[in-house]
Amino acid sequence: MPLVQELEAQEEKAWNAYLDHSRNCSSCATLYAYCAVAAKLLKTVRDLRDAIGWGPR
Repeated sequence: MPLVQELEAQEEKAWNAYLDHSRNCSSCATLYAYCAVAAKLLKTVRDLRDAIGWGPR
């Protein structure tokens, strides 16, 4: 698998992990803000998108 496809697959997994977390996290839902876990997941997504050359999600 070429590097870009691998990064795209990782980005999709990271984004889905972020969505799953934010849907189930009482801190994220109650405070309408990112908890530390969500912030880390979102940073991973942003880093992968930067590596691919995509803009922010």
